[in-house]
Amino acid sequence: MKRTIPAALACILSLQICMVIAQPPAVTFQTQSLTGVTSPVDLINAGDGTDRMFIVQQDGIVRVWNR
Repeated sequence: MKRTIPAALACILSLQICMVIAQPPAVTFQTQSLTGVTSPVDLINAGDGTDRMFIVQQDGIVRVWNR
């Protein structure tokens, strides 16, 4: 009995430490609005490092958004 209490306490403390370490990083989101786009059906990153986005509208028009 004398050994089980310290062992149980050590297990509980180690679990608490693991839970603190395993916390995910804080994530923040920014909302930006875009005007002039009607019925967007797809949003694609240019993928070339320019930070451009291509927005495909339902009527077939592709718009370029330079952030």
